[in-house]
Amino acid sequence: MKQRIRIQSKDKTARIFSPISGFADLITHMRDHGGKTVFMWNAREGEEKDGAINYELFSEEIELAAAALTAEGLAGKRIAFLGNPSVTYAAFMLATLATGGVIVPLDRERSTEDISALLQRAGASALFYGTGVVADLDVLCKERGLRLVCAMENALALPDHKKARRYADVLLSGAATLAEGQRFAFPKVAPDAPAAMLFTSGTVKDRKCAVLSAKNLVAATNAACASVDLEKADLVLSVLPFHHSYALSSLFVLFNYGVTVALNDEPANFYTNLQKYRPTALVLVPLYIGAMYNRLWESNKQLKHDRGLHYGIRTSNIFLNFGIDLREKLFSRTRTFFGGRLQKIMSGGAPLSPKLIYAFESLGIAIYEGYGITECGPFVAVTPYYARRVGSVGRPLPGVSVRIESADGGKGEHGYEEGEIEVKSDAVMIGYDGDEAENSAVFTLDGYFRTGDIGYIDREGYLYVTGRKKTVIVLDNGRNVAPEEIEEYLLALPEIDDALIYAKKNEADVLRLYAMLLPSPDATADKSPEEVLALLKERVAELNHRLPTFKRISDISVVSSPFPRNGAGKLLRNFVD
Repeated sequence: MKQRIRIQSKDKTARIFSPISGFADLITHMRDHGGKTVFMWNAREGEEKDGAINYELFSEEIELAAAALTAEGLAGKRIAFLGNPSVTYAAFMLATLATGGVIVPLDRERSTEDISALLQRAGASALFYGTGVVADLDVLCKERGLRLVCAMENALALPDHKKARRYADVLLSGAATLAEGQRFAFPKVAPDAPAAMLFTSGTVKDRKCAVLSAKNLVAATNAACASVDLEKADLVLSVLPFHHSYALSSLFVLFNYGVTVALNDEPANFYTNLQKYRPTALVLVPLYIGAMYNRLWESNKQLKHDRGLHYGIRTSNIFLNFGIDLREKLFSRTRTFFGGRLQKIMSGGAPLSPKLIYAFESLGIAIYEGYGITECGPFVAVTPYYARRVGSVGRPLPGVSVRIESADGGKGEHGYEEGEIEVKSDAVMIGYDGDEAENSAVFTLDGYFRTGDIGYIDREGYLYVTGRKKTVIVLDNGRNVAPEEIEEYLLALPEIDDALIYAKKNEADVLRLYAMLLPSPDATADKSPEEVLALLKERVAELNHRLPTFKRISDISVVSSPFPRNGAGKLLRNFVD
């Protein structure tokens, strides 16, 4: 969008939550939320009605699950989870954590071979599986280390194996150990003991396994609770899979606040569930946010409302820059596309285009961008709801120390020291499982974790992420270029929907920068391919004038579809020859 508007910030207020000392403490806090609904879900196979459960009953289910794990000899063991998010999934995860066990959430879309390898690497004693699993469970039952393979849904097929049981049967073993009305007595859990094994992205062979302690997860939860724009009255539609560290830790934050969580049963049902549950907040990765915005415009074009929406946004933005907010009146109908109550989106997991922040802001929906990494719990920084700044990922969370380590200590073009982002906090992992060489490489002598991301911190303490160390392009003159930084500049242009920067040798055998660009249909609808190319070259030439010589783009090419990304929305660059 060409028009930039004044980003609106809320007044700073006290965050209403109780810090937790451990997961048994979190469960106690959840019980205190009483009759407030914790989960809502669509009717599952074999069910006639949609479901819901309140915090008190859910807490009782967690205690029953903890008793069952204890009765089965699985308390304190490594428990793997596989499948779509569900109430049972969440209950057994919390029960595992509160009894001193280690959760191992896995990607349900992984193959049988991959899951088998990850189960072996983790040393899992049990596997709890839900819907949407790709792997062959009959094969997984044969894993020697597994003592239990538990179906978390009644309608799921059960493998023909003595290890395979339904969760209701497993819960009965716990119920038999508790007298009527008796509360389960959670054991004391060592804060520094392992609590989660989280596999990073990549192939099974290349995947690192970050081991986080109970202290790490608790510190991350408390720091996020002290910083986010949440309240007990919020309803969040849960979209991301629980094996995603951002989704997992966010869940603990939502529980502590007493927020209601509606489960998105399948990715394909996302837009239907937006209408059905009418969330006030979303926790998303940029991939979803971009798709939502594109889908909104596609819908308005089909209804022939797009010209009116364009006009409304232009008019609203003009008034907003003078302190007059007309968004509620002008876009109440438009926002019904998102359910009609959506106020805020928490974005993490990958870089977010500032263009999307401005776009949603124009409609009256705030986006709070954050920065994190699995190894750090994952939360590191978040945009303050009371002092938003587009382009930054916010300020470090309470208790989180962030510093910049540069090779020469000099200032970059932004006027601040630019280099690798290093993090130290109680939320930073114990280390990578079984990889002492890597642990020695990623931790500094004074205990900071080297994130591998490049960035800088301004004088007001805002963190900016400009690139990834592994993707930095080293030119022939020795200058370093973070392609992500230039891509962000390109994505800020209204004519460009996607961009990828790469380097190759020119005819003079000199390494130069090139751009592959996806034009915006709105900005180029009435133009021929030749005119589109000329327009994009003109915009890139204008951008080049603002860039240092060594960061300038030598030439461009036009593509017809978005570039491939992983589940978090991070650009996959290895397809460029």
